[in-house]
Amino acid sequence: MKVVGIVAEYNPFHKGHAYHINAAKEATGADYCIVVMSGDYTQRGIPAMIDKYSRAKMALLNGADLVLELPVRYATASAEGFATSAVTLLNSTGVVTDICFGSECGCVEKLSKIAKVLLEEPDEYRDVLKRELKNGHSYPVARNMALQGLDCWDFDSLKILSMPNNILGIEYIKAIFKLKCNINPVSIKRVGSNYNDCSLNELYSSAMAIRSSIASTDNLENILSDVPENVYDILRKKQNVSFPVIPDDFSKMLHYKLLSEKDMGFSSYIDVSSDLSDKIAKNVYQYKDFESFCDLLKTKNMTYTRISRCLIHILLGLKESNYIEPSYLRILGLRKDASALLSQIKDCSTLPLISKLADAKHSLPEAALTLLKEDIFASDLYTTILAHKFGCEFASDYQKSIQVI
Repeated sequence: MKVVGIVAEYNPFHKGHAYHINAAKEATGADYCIVVMSGDYTQRGIPAMIDKYSRAKMALLNGADLVLELPVRYATASAEGFATSAVTLLNSTGVVTDICFGSECGCVEKLSKIAKVLLEEPDEYRDVLKRELKNGHSYPVARNMALQGLDCWDFDSLKILSMPNNILGIEYIKAIFKLKCNINPVSIKRVGSNYNDCSLNELYSSAMAIRSSIASTDNLENILSDVPENVYDILRKKQNVSFPVIPDDFSKMLHYKLLSEKDMGFSSYIDVSSDLSDKIAKNVYQYKDFESFCDLLKTKNMTYTRISRCLIHILLGLKESNYIEPSYLRILGLRKDASALLSQIKDCSTLPLISKLADAKHSLPEAALTLLKEDIFASDLYTTILAHKFGCEFASDYQKSIQVI
């Protein structure tokens, strides 16, 4: 059995994602495709525009066979933490033979060369990196400056590191090296819009452009040609019922959290430095909403995205001290005709498989339950926002069922 793994957010699912799943299966000759997908919050530190079960269904309708949730602690992590935890989950299934990711480069050999250097961190690289971080540069800028000093480096490699999907691809390969996985990395060259393009494109618009269009108008017809028909139907049915969700929907909750803890500080939360903690406390009375506060706090060496992640960590109560390795496989969705895949995972997986939350407390050790409780709280908070914004009925994570098609 050949199984390809994909790491994704699908925020929301679009035609480029469908292309990627089909190309991944074709490139690897895979019998099945497993997707590890972020839950209700994403790596940018923002809530997903539509809930995790809807996005899992979109993936299943367009080529995925099994969708597993990437726990919120890792889904909102930096690129390295995001990629390492996702690869860990795919590897723990015991059945994944390949991992396929999109990249601007499309060349695994070039990405692997960079991954090896970044993993080994030679002394000359580490010294320059530390110096440039001390000089106030952001990590991506300091990293590129450190790489320029290596004899083995060239301009093409530095250009590769300026592209977001390349960076994630490098992190997936680093994780495979670090974990000594017997998984083959495969890259599909990204086509259509760039990751950060904000305008709709005739060929494969970016998720960011689609989100921008949805947020700016109630007319979903603007994105009709950008998403598969079955995805459009889901979005249309859920519009103004439980979708769309935007970061500023969480503004009041976040403001309360920041006000209530400003005297204690925020440095116990993931990624929040003491300097950022002080800056949050100092500026909390200038808070207007989630997004403008990110703009207010960003600096030359701290990007908007990193600040957004930090604020989400504070809101969700995600603390450094509670860190544990990925310790379960939670199913969000499954195709009925993939029962053979599920049986194989049950036989081969090194982690427990969760299909019903109610059963988890009897099968998971205490540390894993702590991790799961973070996911449940995060999901319940997201659903609370839906209930208040759209007037829909609140349903806890325990009341929701996996998508089966």
